[in-house]
Amino acid sequence: MDQELILKNNYPTQYNLFGIYVDWQIDNNYIGFLGPDPHGIDDFSKFLDKNRWQVVTIDFEGQQMLSFNLNLPKFKLLEILDIKIVKVNRNKLTGQEALRILEGREKKFKLPVFDIFQCYMANVPADLSNHKVFESG
Repeated sequence: MDQELILKNNYPTQYNLFGIYVDWQIDNNYIGFLGPDPHGIDDFSKFLDKNRWQVVTIDFEGQQMLSFNLNLPKFKLLEILDIKIVKVNRNKLTGQEALRILEGREKKFKLPVFDIFQCYMANVPADLSNHKVFESG
């Protein structure tokens, strides 16, 4: 089985988030011949292996939940989605470590897990270069 397919099957949320990241790369001309990615990410393995993943507690519509965040210098995932981080529970993780810790904290704290990808798909922006997903006002 292809390594990329194995990673996709084992890390479906992160794989979907990689799709958001690729959209961001395209919107900001960081893909292919247009320009190098500022984070050195050109495939899913590099995206998953970046040690910039976080497990966070967020406040979404008045409810606290656990979630992933990806905190790269030019791409701050929850900030782009305009979601408030209440607490960074763990920082500087790979995508694999973040998944393991998120699952453990979900059981420990009995908080629901926020599905970032589902939220993104419900509010897909036409352009990720403005760093905002939700319309204000």
